[in-house]
Amino acid sequence: MWQFNPDEHSMKKTNLVLQIIILAGLIVLYVLHFTSRQPAEGEKKMVSGDSSAAYVQPGKMAYINIDTLLTHYEYFLDLRDELMSKQEQKGAELETRFRQWEKEASDLEEQRQKLLITRQTYEQNSQRLLAERDNLLQMQQTATQELAEEEQVMNRKVLYKILDYLKEYNKQEGYQFIFSSTLGGNILVADNSLNITWEVLEGLNEEYLASRK
Repeated sequence: MWQFNPDEHSMKKTNLVLQIIILAGLIVLYVLHFTSRQPAEGEKKMVSGDSSAAYVQPGKMAYINIDTLLTHYEYFLDLRDELMSKQEQKGAELETRFRQWEKEASDLEEQRQKLLITRQTYEQNSQRLLAERDNLLQMQQTATQELAEEEQVMNRKVLYKILDYLKEYNKQEGYQFIFSSTLGGNILVADNSLNITWEVLEGLNEEYLASRK
């Protein structure tokens, strides 16, 4: 009997973590675009052409713990809950239809065994049920693909939201590099004084909550 398992398509934070690791590279490229020339001794370079932008101090670095960020980022949590709700709804609908199909198939087989229907009627209904089963399986596959695509869209929304915030954030802070850190990632040991996760998280949540109002 087909069973719908929500865990099969549940939100995997790992997927988003892997994509956000790319964020580090994007930020580095962004910063390098404006710091490609080696500054003279004592010289500081601007992050962008904006006169309000902060100056980049050569060697000034920081990192963000992505696991922590996603665990507490309200925007990501809201999008994830919305997607999981849609996933559960689709799963419940499919499970109901599969159970109805199984009951009808079981009733048909019982009627055949008791000789309550003709062979022709049995064969006709069997063909119909086979076609309905194939249709249900196709619906299941389509739903899975749609949910996977929506998850990718959600991931990109979160990525760009973080990246856009960090661009503005760095105009004031002037970091030359901002790295991403996650368990088992490239950064295994880092000075905790360079950890700006909670500061960035607070700014992200304030920005999102303000926009939601």
